[in-house]
Amino acid sequence: LAGRVAAPLSAEQRAAVAAEHYQGLIALYGAAMGVRHARKHLAAYADAAGGLTPDDRRRLVTTHDPAEALRLLQRAFLEPAGTATTPLGEAA
Repeated sequence: LAGRVAAPLSAEQRAAVAAEHYQGLIALYGAAMGVRHARKHLAAYADAAGGLTPDDRRRLVTTHDPAEALRLLQRAFLEPAGTATTPLGEAA
């Protein structure tokens, strides 16, 4: 760092950090407890990313399915709110 400000992370990098954090919580606590523990973190990531509709944000923090949470987390960082063309869970 040498006293310089680090370059900001890209949306892809921020999504990867959030996904790694979520997967680490699932690995540490197990799926059932990890999903519950991660909800506050997922909410903060979604709010910072700004790419989810209110309904998708609600699904992100209430789902019991880690794979669905990861898909929604990726959507939060990589797609502007409300622009997804394929409903979550359907083939692209």
